[in-house]
This record gives sequence, C-alpha cells and structure tokens, in this order.
Amino acid sequence: MTRFLIVPIRRIAQVTLGKMLQSQPAGPTDMEANYLRAAHVQPHGRLLTFDDDQMMWFAADELRNLDLRRGDVVVVEGGAGFGRSAYVDEDMPGWGFQNSIIRIRSLDHRADGRFLNYALQSALHEGSISLVCSVATFPHFTAEKVAAFPLPAPSVGEQLRIADFLDRETAQIEALIEKQEKLVQQLQARRTETISSTVRRGVAAETRMRDTGIPWIGWTPEHWRVPQLRRIATMTAGAGFPIEEQGKDDEPYPFYKVNALGRAEADGRITARYDTISATTAARLRASVVPAETLVMAKIGAALLLGRIRVLCYDSCIDNNMLAVTPRAGVHSRFLYYALQDVKMDLLVNPGAVPSLSERAFRSYQLPLPPFEEQQAISAYLDGQTTAIDLLIRKANAFIELARERRAALITAAVTGQLDIARKEAA
Repeated sequence: MTRFLIVPIRRIAQVTLGKMLQSQPAGPTDMEANYLRAAHVQPHGRLLTFDDDQMMWFAADELRNLDLRRGDVVVVEGGAGFGRSAYVDEDMPGWGFQNSIIRIRSLDHRADGRFLNYALQSALHEGSISLVCSVATFPHFTAEKVAAFPLPAPSVGEQLRIADFLDRETAQIEALIEKQEKLVQQLQARRTETISSTVRRGVAAETRMRDTGIPWIGWTPEHWRVPQLRRIATMTAGAGFPIEEQGKDDEPYPFYKVNALGRAEADGRITARYDTISATTAARLRASVVPAETLVMAKIGAALLLGRIRVLCYDSCIDNNMLAVTPRAGVHSRFLYYALQDVKMDLLVNPGAVPSLSERAFRSYQLPLPPFEEQQAISAYLDGQTTAIDLLIRKANAFIELARERRAALITAAVTGQLDIARKEAA
C-alpha cells in the first residue's frame, strides 16, 4: 500500500538499454571505452568498479548517447541479478554501458534518481519485479518492462526529503553491516590459521621441532612423519550418475553429486540421504561404494578451488566430478579432514580454462602426520576451536541478515509513504 500516486517509470524518467558487446571496431571513427555491465551492480544498491575494467568499441554518437552521469540509476536487465539497481553518484566520463544494463535518467522536475533507486530496491525485495519477469526460465527485466513498471511518484520535494532521510539511515545500517562482515572475514581467517598451524605443529606446548624442507609445511615436531598422501589414504574416483537413476530415497547407498559439498553441516559432515541406489545399480554403473568416514572433495571446476573437504556419514557413491579419500589404518579420519583443508589446491591444478585436479600430484602431496594418539588429540582440539569460531560466525551472519531486513523494511516504508519522515525527523 502507498499513499503516493503510482505512475509508470516512463512518465518520470528516460529509459535506455545499453549496446551489445562489440569486441572489434566497426568503422574508422569507433573508439574503445570502459563499459558498465551487470557485474558492477551488486545487491543492496552497491555500484562497483574494478581495477581490470573491460573495454569495448563504441561509435562516437553511441558513446554520447550511452553516457553515465551523476543522478542516473542503472538496472540489471537479466540473469541471476535481474532487477538489481544502483545510483550513479558521480559523472563517469568516457564510460558507456552494455545491453545487460538499463539506464534510468530522471526527467527534469519529475523525479530524483536516489528516490527511484530506493523505490526499485523496494520493488525487488517485495517481489514486484519478479512478477513482471519470467523467473521460470531466464528472467529479463527488459527496457520495455522497466519503462512500464509502476513506482510511487510523490512530489520531487518529497522524493528529495525521503532520499535524504534514507541516505542517512541506510548509511548507519550499512556501517553496522560492514563492521560485522569484517568480523566474519577475521573469524574465517582465524579459523583457517588455527587449522593450518595445528595440523603442522600440534598442540603440545614443549616439542622439539625440525625443518621438513617442504615449503608448504615448514617446521613440524621432529617425531612426526611427512608421508605422501597415497601412503596414508586410498583415492577412489566417482562414476556417472544418469538422471533416470536419481530421485530415489529408499535404497541403501546415497549417491552424492558436487552440490552435496555445499549442503554439509558446519562440522563438515554430509548427513542428508537422498538420490539413493542399490548395490545392484552401483555395480551396473561401476560406481564404487566407499565407506563412512571417507572424505570427499570436488576435482574439477570452480568448486575445486573452494577447497571444501567433507565427511561421509554413510557408505556411499560419488559422481565423476568428485574424489573420495579413505584413510588407511593408523590414520584418524577427523585428523585427515583437517589436514586436507590445509592442502594448497592451487599447486595441484592442471593448466587449462577449466580447473581440474592433477590426481598424480595430489597423490604425491606430502602431509605432516603425527602418531595416532596425537591425531586424536589434535582432532578433538580443532573440533572445539572450530565449533566456537563457527558459532561466532553464525551470530555475526544472523545480525547481518536482520540488519538487511531492517534496511529493506525501512526503504519500503519510506518510499510508499507509510513512514512520516517529517514527524520522525522532528522526534
């Protein structure tokens, strides 16, 4: 609900779609220029610029018509970020914009760009933009849809008052969010360093150390070994998982795909059972059944570089984009779980456009390995430390989520006139 007049955007602003990507000049007068694209427009109204900003070719008149000025609003046309908007707070001379971006430029004395941006953020959060886009396929918030999209249109003076109020209030909320985001980053770095230092040096206070001579390990307790991974674990490749075999939940063996890595519990364990298969089906698919407590990871694609190591809770099968690592006798599964998180995956990637694990290099990778009793002690220590850190991370992320919800609710209340700005400022 709103107490303001509702009008289509074309009544109060000019709507312009950017140009298709042009990688070569089409004529002698064409010029190369930076261009704004969807990646620049981030959630919650943030407009980013990059050090490696890309360039494309424009005709001189195109670059004049597709310029970016202070007061413009840019909107993402399609894809995962459709409907995101951001306010251009300073002129961007020499820049144009691609056809993944729509520019909204306020007509004189009819609208304020900051207000339009806040109103669009509200519409996206409330789901109004999704209603006019086909989200079942590849969603597009086309220039035509943007031009026809209805927004509240109070007087320009009221828009300026609302935008000034929201600038102040959201800046305070965003400062709190930024502080919590930095805290999360610090906690994640602390978690990584705790694991790394502990699996290399242990938890004993007084221990004689030696230099292993291995760059990624450095110094370890002198009684520890540094075996190759193939000496302490067996590696098992996954198998293809045809779609017609998927969707069953009453067979004995879960068949996990790479997306299961992102669904694990905070302690790294994959507890969900779905897409199960029988022993007969596993044999027919030539899918090895690996035992519970086996560690699994991605071995191809961007997921490999995330370095996510997970623990199977059941005898299971994995797909051919994953690798299973099963500890041998004398190796504690939980210790190996932490030790593998310290592996420098970037040293083990085959060259090529798509990251893929060099399994030969992985098998030969050396890890520090203490006696079994120390492995148990280190695992217990790291379980306690990471649980405490993860709790702090969850609390910080919960605060961030609540703050973002408060920001969105405040924006909606302000741009729809539900919030009396004059009374609130006078209070």
